[in-house]
Amino acid sequence: MVAWMSRESVRLTLETGTTWFWSRSRQELWNKGATSGNVQRVIELRADCDADTLLALVDSPGPACHTATAPVSSTQSGRNNAIRRRDATANRRPTSSHYQIGDPYGSQNCNVQPGNIGETLEGLAVTIHARRDVSPQESYTARLLTDVEDELLKKLAEEASEIIMACKDRDHDHIRYEAGDLVYHLLVTLERYGISLDELAGELNARMK
Repeated sequence: MVAWMSRESVRLTLETGTTWFWSRSRQELWNKGATSGNVQRVIELRADCDADTLLALVDSPGPACHTATAPVSSTQSGRNNAIRRRDATANRRPTSSHYQIGDPYGSQNCNVQPGNIGETLEGLAVTIHARRDVSPQESYTARLLTDVEDELLKKLAEEASEIIMACKDRDHDHIRYEAGDLVYHLLVTLERYGISLDELAGELNARMK
């Protein structure tokens, strides 16, 4: 299934271990299956490299669809139910961001695997650059690159404030999680204003002399 999530519904999903969504038509939060009994118990959440799409692997006693259509799955549990905010044209890089359910918000990244920061940043920069050719209606990154300037700058400030709060909480995993958000939005900012990673590296190298 495809559904929308807000920041609050993601928080509730992580806290309760069941899927919560945001109804754009009713303008309210809803716990999937609370009425039908087909509650989706979350096994794992995965985020893509844009951080604008979540895939939820769930166990559910029944169908996800309101028409009672059985889920398309190789198991009876419905583990292939997906939560997606579409970025349809993405040539996505695989991500290692696996969010463990049941821990307090900010300590959910128990399964993050170490990577090569240079390769990761270069790959993410390439992906962000490619979003210039994507419709803003289909990609969060494309909207940040082409929309009103203040929207991106406001988001950058928001992410900076969130990592500050994570640091104040002294939560290692939450700091790493928010740092990922901040670095992504910083790379989008550099792309929007035409500053390459090589140019940034030159600036940093000059400061080490």
